[in-house]
Amino acid sequence: MSKQRNPLLITGILVASLVGLTSCLAPAPSPAPSSTEPTPTTPEPTPTSVSPPAISWYKTFGGLDDDYAWSVKQTTDGGYVLAGYGPNYDEWEDPTQPPPRDAYLIKTDAEGNKQWQKYYGGTGFDSAYSVQQTKDGGFIFVGYSVFSYGEDEDVYLVKTDVDGDEQWYKTFDISKGDQAYSVQQTSDGGYIIAGRTSIRGQLDALLIKVNAQGTEEWHKTFGGELFDEFYSVQQTTDGGYIIAGYTKSYGYEREYVSEGDKNIYLVKTDSQGNEQWHKTFGGPHDDDARSVQQTADGGYIIAGITFNKYDDAYLIKTDAKGNEQWHNTYGGSKTDQASAVQQTSDGGYIVVGYTVSYGNGNDAYLVKTDALGNEQWYKTLGGVRLDTGFSVQQTSDGGYIIAGVTESYGEGRKDAWLIKIDAERK
Repeated sequence: MSKQRNPLLITGILVASLVGLTSCLAPAPSPAPSSTEPTPTTPEPTPTSVSPPAISWYKTFGGLDDDYAWSVKQTTDGGYVLAGYGPNYDEWEDPTQPPPRDAYLIKTDAEGNKQWQKYYGGTGFDSAYSVQQTKDGGFIFVGYSVFSYGEDEDVYLVKTDVDGDEQWYKTFDISKGDQAYSVQQTSDGGYIIAGRTSIRGQLDALLIKVNAQGTEEWHKTFGGELFDEFYSVQQTTDGGYIIAGYTKSYGYEREYVSEGDKNIYLVKTDSQGNEQWHKTFGGPHDDDARSVQQTADGGYIIAGITFNKYDDAYLIKTDAKGNEQWHNTYGGSKTDQASAVQQTSDGGYIVVGYTVSYGNGNDAYLVKTDALGNEQWYKTLGGVRLDTGFSVQQTSDGGYIIAGVTESYGEGRKDAWLIKIDAERK
């Protein structure tokens, strides 16, 4: 694309605030493993009733620097598309400055072999956090863009054709610090975007609706006097939207807790983004939602993090009005987090995130539950360094596809990571 930008003097990206990891220090690169499967880890005792399925294959993508995969979807041809960002050496014009960090899409076949990789952005920093295949066979992704050093972020929306060639892009400058983490194509052919802005000086949760050409139709902000942010949005069966993130403005005995404490923030709107209701979940410490999905019964499933001495992975099931039906936590005596959830074909749920409690101590964490959130099995994925999962989807063969980041495998300090898991044995 042809955006002209000034060089961006950024030598590091502060990702830890988004993923909630306890450490993002990048150790020296480690050699790629000789096996086609990540190093087996010794699981801790857990009340699972089914053996976890095996790894079909895994792939890494990246160079000697840091590359990230935040989102994955299975495509109509049986392959996969990943969204993330990393250094774009093809556009590196000034060797005295770091290479531009650009958004990218990677398309693979059904076995994870790369078919193409396309970069999007200019000479600054551009990111992609959420991707979906569109009705025309192309792709839509969203993230944020920084044009030059010292400037604020803008929401960054890109539409491509089936080969990843850009058809159009849009940036949205609502106020300061605009970022987006979730996008979905809507029933009218347009798109709904969730993220954050800062109209009142603090962070406000943000919802943007655009038409099929990316032209804004409306935007809404949500929250109170403190920090509020959305991470996940989905159109609901009534044509409205369900959005999840965190709030510091509302929730558990807000007058008695510190301004640093978060509660899970669930908002339901009509088709025009007008709030119908909101709910908060959590206690006196940090609770944060990273993913929400409408379930087959018309209710909602939320995945995130709750704090009780250490972080635990957290699932909450609500009815159609947002009233809690049950919640469960997953993990051990150390930090464990959930990044994404999807309802599975058997009515249960698949959750991906990160665990310090099990495996090698810094592993991607995959948990399968029944319809009531009872753990059926879990699996850790990774090696001796930091590895995490950000996105999961059940695939057409009944297995699962995971996107994340690995420091244990690949060529760079951090590499984009794609893992295929077999279906459970019947």
